[in-house]
Formats: sequence, C-alpha cells, structure tokens
Amino acid sequence: MRIVLDTNVIASAIFFGGKPKEVVDLLMNDKIDCFATVEIFEEYMETVEYLREKHSKNAPRIHRMRLGR
Repeated sequence: MRIVLDTNVIASAIFFGGKPKEVVDLLMNDKIDCFATVEIFEEYMETVEYLREKHSKNAPRIHRMRLGR
C-alpha cells in the first residue's frame, strides 16, 4: 500500500498513539510505503523538530520516530 501521511497524523502518533500510531508503526515496519514531496518531507521534519523542542520530556520518543526506529 502507498500513502502520503498528513503531518497531523505523525504528530498524533507521537503524542496520542491510537490509530495514527498504528499507521506509523506499519510504515516503520515496512508494511506500507509512504510517499512525500520534498516540501511535505520538510514540513514533517520542521514539525517534529518543533514538537521535540516544545515537549522535551518526550524527546527520546520523538527522536526515535524521526529516525524511523
């Protein structure tokens, strides 16, 4: 399956879990393929970095997701 993840799905997966986390887990376990333009990927990275700085107590979890682990 090929998908494009909205940035809000990634943020929800990090902070709230649930269905968004299930989708991200599928992606991280190579069960689905995620496609994005350079602009979308940059938005992902900017958003994750912003959230990591704002919510430093969750930084290790955010960092793992950022690295795809």
